[in-house]
Amino acid sequence: MRANHFVTLGLCVGIVGLGSAVASCGTDTSGTCTDTNSCGPGTDGGADGDDVNLGDAMGDTGPTEDGPNDGGGDVKTDGPNDGSEMCEAGLHDCNGKCVNEGNDPNNCGACGKVCPAPDAGMATASCGGSPPTCGFMCASGYHSCNGKCLSDGDDPSSDPCVVADGLGIFVSPSGNDSSGNGSKALPYASIAKAASIAATGKKRVYACGTFTSAVALTSSDDGVTIYGGLDCTTWVYSASMPTTVAPSAAGYALQVTGAGTTGVTFEDFVFTAQSAPQTPPANTSTSASSSVAVFASGSKVSFTRATIDAGSGQPGAGGTTAANWSGAAAGGSAPQVVTAGGAGGHNTSCSDASTSTGGNGGGFDAVNMVWEPGQNGVSTPSVPAPNANGGNGGNSCTSGTVGADGPAASQFGTGATTSGSVGSSGWVVG
Repeated sequence: MRANHFVTLGLCVGIVGLGSAVASCGTDTSGTCTDTNSCGPGTDGGADGDDVNLGDAMGDTGPTEDGPNDGGGDVKTDGPNDGSEMCEAGLHDCNGKCVNEGNDPNNCGACGKVCPAPDAGMATASCGGSPPTCGFMCASGYHSCNGKCLSDGDDPSSDPCVVADGLGIFVSPSGNDSSGNGSKALPYASIAKAASIAATGKKRVYACGTFTSAVALTSSDDGVTIYGGLDCTTWVYSASMPTTVAPSAAGYALQVTGAGTTGVTFEDFVFTAQSAPQTPPANTSTSASSSVAVFASGSKVSFTRATIDAGSGQPGAGGTTAANWSGAAAGGSAPQVVTAGGAGGHNTSCSDASTSTGGNGGGFDAVNMVWEPGQNGVSTPSVPAPNANGGNGGNSCTSGTVGADGPAASQFGTGATTSGSVGSSGWVVG
């Protein structure tokens, strides 16, 4: 506000003439100050809202600020009779207003130099440093990257600046689950440890290198995203360098159980499972081992730019070798003449060292006066059922024929008759 009356610095100016005196500012006719309320030494004339210039005695008319008794703003002192103002230490006059050019983003380093914010709604302009330089502060949920404010939820494949301490948990095969803290400099050693810490914070894990132990995640890791494809030294992303999980022991490379609300996500990963034993199990075994790279139970699992490799399953048990047929041959038919049938043929050429002999031919029973059929053949070892393709009974002139061979030995075991299924603990044989 502009002062509405002049004050002097302890001086009364009187004008005397024509036998009379005219005094200004509360002076009497002899030029002596009589009104100390309005003629004081440069102080405000009371708590009246009037402003005070503390400068030259000529009533400078330059712009002023409120004095300390009336609730006004900053205090200025007049300059030397030229209408300019003097601000407190550290402030500068800028078009009649005292500003701090060291931290004012609207007057950064100079009056009227405005600092722009790079992204509307995502950043606030700032000013600081020596000399004062324009800058910006990103809003919550954003980070600075090459002069822009980008989302903390960006993918490392498109935003290199998101791979930073404070925005995720770091894990490396050379890390340590005990002494590490999940930073770039001190990463954890296992993906499971990093995921458990990330689940309580940003829910992001940054993984590099090749892990030789299986990864097992549970419901407590629900919502975590694990990013691979990172260099263990620079933590720079490369699509040609995926992070690998290849356990040295048989079993799953990745197992996720109970993460079914939001699920877990893997980006830029390779999961490789060992092959099952390649020696077939015993012939009496009803099952063989499998190779499974990823097993999820009651969970949602998403993969982006990922490779999943399972090894070879275990060969099935071999079939058993069938022996040549060793059943007893059927007897020959009764002859039509009164003559006894010949003896059956004898076979010793079976591959399993068994033998067989054709039954004797039929004959006439003179006592009972009946024709008798030929006898059954015999075999060693014996079998209860006769061979339908056994040798024929001979007659007095010929031998019986050799019994038929058994079926060839089986090359493969018996195939499964039902389908298996996947259970909470793995593959279940049907």
